[in-house]
Amino acid sequence: MSTAQINSQAILASAGSGKTYKLAHRYIRLLANNVGPNRICAVTFSRKAAGEIFDSIVRHLSDAATDPEKAADTASEIDLPKLQCSDFLEILRRFLAELHQEHIGTLDSFTVSVIRSFPQELGISTDLQLMDNGGAAARLVRQEVLARIFNNRHVTATEQHEFHEAFKQATFGKEEKNLERSLDLFIQDYWERYQLTPDGEKWAKENAIWPNGSPWQAEPGDLDAALAAFESSLEEKQWPTRLTAPLLKIARAAAAHTTHTVFPDPIANNKLVKQFIAADIMHCESLDFSYYNKPYSLDAEQCKALRALFNNLFGLEIQNSLRQTRGIWAILDRYNELYDPIRRSGRMTFSDAQYLLTAANDYSGGAMVSRRPNAERRLYIDYRLDCKLDHWLIDEFQDTSDLQWEVIRNLIDEILQNESGQRSFFYVGDVKQAIHRWRGGNARLFARILEQYGTVIEKKTLSSSYRSCTPIITAVNEIFTNLDEELVDPDVRREWAGNWESHSAEEEFVPKTGTFAVIEATPDNDDECNARERYHAVAQVLKTIKPIEKGLTTAILVPTHAVGKGIVDQLRFECPSLRITHEGRAQINDNPVVSVLLSLIKFAAHPGDTLARRHLQMSPLNKQLEKIDRDDLPLMLLREIQDHGFEHLARQWGGRLQLKKDDLFG
Repeated sequence: MSTAQINSQAILASAGSGKTYKLAHRYIRLLANNVGPNRICAVTFSRKAAGEIFDSIVRHLSDAATDPEKAADTASEIDLPKLQCSDFLEILRRFLAELHQEHIGTLDSFTVSVIRSFPQELGISTDLQLMDNGGAAARLVRQEVLARIFNNRHVTATEQHEFHEAFKQATFGKEEKNLERSLDLFIQDYWERYQLTPDGEKWAKENAIWPNGSPWQAEPGDLDAALAAFESSLEEKQWPTRLTAPLLKIARAAAAHTTHTVFPDPIANNKLVKQFIAADIMHCESLDFSYYNKPYSLDAEQCKALRALFNNLFGLEIQNSLRQTRGIWAILDRYNELYDPIRRSGRMTFSDAQYLLTAANDYSGGAMVSRRPNAERRLYIDYRLDCKLDHWLIDEFQDTSDLQWEVIRNLIDEILQNESGQRSFFYVGDVKQAIHRWRGGNARLFARILEQYGTVIEKKTLSSSYRSCTPIITAVNEIFTNLDEELVDPDVRREWAGNWESHSAEEEFVPKTGTFAVIEATPDNDDECNARERYHAVAQVLKTIKPIEKGLTTAILVPTHAVGKGIVDQLRFECPSLRITHEGRAQINDNPVVSVLLSLIKFAAHPGDTLARRHLQMSPLNKQLEKIDRDDLPLMLLREIQDHGFEHLARQWGGRLQLKKDDLFG
């Protein structure tokens, strides 16, 4: 048992500032203080990142065990300056000897390990079959549940009618011809929200949203009179037509809005309306605003008239939204009812697994991973775990979802309320790099935890880059220190400013020189550049840099997997001397060239594979194959693979397909 005081810590770390380095040394510090790996849980959000954490721990321990200078550096980093090589060698031996007890992995894997240990308590089958949230297996399960909804054996005609009505409410103004596809997308979009809050009483609860009532819900009064008064006031003002025309559109659209019409286009994202709302038109007697950089002012009568019109518009829209929200819950609740038997059978997604460990799990009365019993019928799982997790380390915390946090929240709460100094919580991340909102990541959790436990969590900031040189960091600072007011919403800029710190480069560790440039692709005509033209511009940059000749590696960052695939195809065509790897999901086996080469390899491995042989005979390779005896071909191909490898085989036989040079697909 460690006697050292180990405090909880939050590190807000910018890109390249050493997040994994800090987490690895935190882990080493715990090991050096005689904390066993079975009592430490280090988690992140991908297997690759978890592997990097493990590799980093072993690498730093190995270096410190063999190099006195690195031993001194590591000892200083973990606040144990007296440790020497022999000490780190002993720590490394103990760590490797207890690998079977270490907990370094993903949050999902931790959740699954708990569920596999306690299936009966959680009310599920021991035969657990996990599916990716967005994968094909999960989609088939959704379709299976939706098929039950429209099957009279499972759902009565009355219930089906109620389901249709709820769906109409939930999708008002967004009608879709393909009902099945629309429902499938709908479930994907809202399922995690339902898992977080399955209680229907908490959906569309007006007094919870507006405890003191909403100003937008007041009676609008005589709309015709309000519209006439506003139109008359504009005539008296004698403002330019370019201002009165949009104001009249706004007023008339607000007056004409009903419960059966969709939100009017003249008002959606309208800059004038945004100014009126920001200036609190629902309460002010006069209102100053600007249009085309010129100042104007609404008087008391105009404000009164617009207030009545906006009360109609936004009041009805709020009621529509509340009705839609109730419809959404009704659909999800019915879906959950029919999905529950499938989940209990053990077929579930990773988010379902997390759901089972939250208070929402009705079967166990709210299964909680917690030590402190403070309510009846709750399952306190860690009482029965083989090991007690006293130290938590979480990497890339900005990508943690609300559902994931709900799984471990009580454990962390227990740790942060412990005053012994023998338990700790360490999390590191960068809210500026929160790119996984699409899969539920909630970057605001980082600050929320600090607000709740600020007195017991030490906050540190890392803003020095060990990855990028000074010109790159300077460009980043110039771009992001003062965001463009025209392009970025004021609320976004305000939140960004609260998280932004100017970066610096650790020049001892990064290249001394570097270049930053913005290059625009040249379109073939006056229109915007298409994808091919942009990719061509990238190829030209690579040809200028000549990375192969200079012994350099080059990374190209892209927004989507599809763009990655497209740019890789273009670069392989324009820069054939470069060895290019696409790190992303890309299906290459839908390409006829690839399928032919796969058939070639299949035939080599299984000469009796008639389908592969017939495929080769129908391909351009047949002319080459006719010259070789069928019985000799497999052995010849296997020998070629043995002597030169698969890449050589693919290049040689791919070249014999005689593709045209401009055939990018091939």
